[in-house]
Amino acid sequence: MKRKVSVLVLPVLAAMLLAPAGAGAVLPPLPVFHKAPKVIVPTQLAGVRLGMTTAAVRQLLSDPGNCPQDAYASCTWGDVESTGQLLVSTAAAGRVEAVSLSSRYAHGPTYHYYYIPSVAPPLTRIKTREGIGIGSPLKRVVRKYPGGDRGAANENELITYTLHNKNSALDFVALRKSRKIVEIHLKRSHVD
Repeated sequence: MKRKVSVLVLPVLAAMLLAPAGAGAVLPPLPVFHKAPKVIVPTQLAGVRLGMTTAAVRQLLSDPGNCPQDAYASCTWGDVESTGQLLVSTAAAGRVEAVSLSSRYAHGPTYHYYYIPSVAPPLTRIKTREGIGIGSPLKRVVRKYPGGDRGAANENELITYTLHNKNSALDFVALRKSRKIVEIHLKRSHVD
């Protein structure tokens, strides 16, 4: 929406700006620039919190998925070629260290693969608290999560937008051409 400026306002502003400042003239204060917003990195994705036990993850998702009994295991739900995939990685003492959501992908004419920026149910329900999921536009991610670091496109034509603090990091990976999110990774920044 454009605002119309009154014809009288422009001459008054010009006179104020061009008038010489006298010895006792008080200049208007300089504008105050606010600090960049504090980067808030979520601590959960799909309800799975960093530090959660593997048993709690299995109970939360109510589907055992492909989850070995080993404490240092990765549990997976879905398949990257047909539905997309949720991957929960555990490390020290069987606690969740990373949660990743990946879109579907297909194999190209050579051994390369390409992403399809979508997932199939039930993975379509997995979104961040701000409503970001696979297929969301990168522009919306930047708007909802200001203060992140944006990487240049890599050899696979992917762009990464990362939010991080001292405890965790959240990566959004988007296709360079469509700018659609194809992967979301939540991980610990350090190991306790």
